[in-house]
Amino acid sequence: MEFNRAFSVVRSIPLLVVLSAVCSTQAAVEIDHDAIEKARSGKRIGVEAGVSVSGDAGESLSQVRTYFRADNDGRWHFVPMQASGAGYQGILPAPDIHTEFVRYQLLAITSGRNLVKSEIYNIEIVKDEEALARLNQQAPTDVKIDVSELQDAQDIYEKLQSSDRIESADRLNVAQNADEATPDSRVDIRSEYNPLSDAIPGFRDYINLSYVPGAESYGVTAGIVSAAAATAATAPEVASTTTAAAAGGGVSTTAWVVGGLAVAGGVAVASDSGGSSGSSRSSGTDTGTGTGTGTGGGSTPPPDPGTVTNFDGRFTSAGTCAATGNAAFRWVVDLNQTDDQVTGVIAFHKCPGEGRAEYSVTGTATTASSVQLNGTLTSSQGPMAATAPANQTFTVSVGQAPNPNFAAP
Repeated sequence: MEFNRAFSVVRSIPLLVVLSAVCSTQAAVEIDHDAIEKARSGKRIGVEAGVSVSGDAGESLSQVRTYFRADNDGRWHFVPMQASGAGYQGILPAPDIHTEFVRYQLLAITSGRNLVKSEIYNIEIVKDEEALARLNQQAPTDVKIDVSELQDAQDIYEKLQSSDRIESADRLNVAQNADEATPDSRVDIRSEYNPLSDAIPGFRDYINLSYVPGAESYGVTAGIVSAAAATAATAPEVASTTTAAAAGGGVSTTAWVVGGLAVAGGVAVASDSGGSSGSSRSSGTDTGTGTGTGTGGGSTPPPDPGTVTNFDGRFTSAGTCAATGNAAFRWVVDLNQTDDQVTGVIAFHKCPGEGRAEYSVTGTATTASSVQLNGTLTSSQGPMAATAPANQTFTVSVGQAPNPNFAAP
């Protein structure tokens, strides 16, 4: 692959893992990868590897992923690797001028749900001195990314899988030809994290970010993604997880510090601005009227954890527009529940038209069929920027529309 290899320094590391299978047969997963040692800031990074499964166990290769993160952050996101000739290729977003290292790790998933991960590789980022001079060596105040609208994880994942099969070669070629950040060629990135705490600091690029369902959160099962921060309450069951040993010696996995800039105040949200920077909250110029009021609920003694109502999960309104009032909102409720503690996000979309209000919510479940959630506005756009109050209480029942307590603009 020619993309970004004129400068990148690589070294060849063949990896071989033997997997035990049923009836004493064995399958071998081989990863042949030229580790990338150096790349330039502001340039996208191409990753390629030869991955194959051999043996008599009836195994085949299901997926290949490249997980990555910047040196100043602990969250591992991944790009799906696409089959290309005898190998697999993927594109990592462009590191920003202040990133020292990018770390990445390959994960192969077989049809028998065996996971094989490589060692962690370090890419030294050589800084673009002209860009650094333009920034006057000041730390960035914004991360230039644009994320796709959060949708039902299972539906969007299935659509993306279909899109990968149909258009993967074309999209990969476009991304390869555009080695610098451009809104005309976005990098596809997948996340296994809770959207309320997700961010991708250390990179300056245009991306499409989507969230995989729990059944596909193999990074959690493989020990790459922290289970405590992941979206899925339960990681997928697999037959085995193996770390491939490098024949040419290991790469230092030095300690890292969790930190960095958050996207939209810590919430990965949809951006309606096309190719513009998606990390700052934006508000529309339209105006609207609304009551801006909400009613709170009283405290409730902790119930028996075995009898509380379960509000865990995601439910949304129909994709059609209703006529008037609060029914004119399209809404998304995405909740996580541990015992009786409920957290999550509630988003309202103006329907028809543009605009959105998104709330981070917390509350305590009881034996009742509804729960009172205290909401804090984390993002607003368009007309609802003028009507959505900063704080309010929602009454939520599973599968039912939440009461927003403010009028549709």
